[in-house]
Amino acid sequence: MRLHHTVENMKISTCGVVCSFCPRFKINKCSGCNPNPYCSMPDCAEKKGIKYCFKCKEFPCPRHYGKENNLTIFDKKWLDFIKKEVKG
Repeated sequence: MRLHHTVENMKISTCGVVCSFCPRFKINKCSGCNPNPYCSMPDCAEKKGIKYCFKCKEFPCPRHYGKENNLTIFDKKWLDFIKKEVKG
């Protein structure tokens, strides 16, 4: 049986990456969500009044697939699976 892990005081980015586990974050080389020239997700979330992409009714959107000058952080197959599950 697989268990979900709960970690207190965890920093999570707008797109859902757990910053606390990110190698760049751990060595203080992370530029963070804003300003970040490689990602427009934080600006999009702010415009929509949400904190995380997962809260958006359009998730996953083209930004998650690497469009609109964003880094691709999730596997395409996983995004397709989520899209199918959520949108039916």
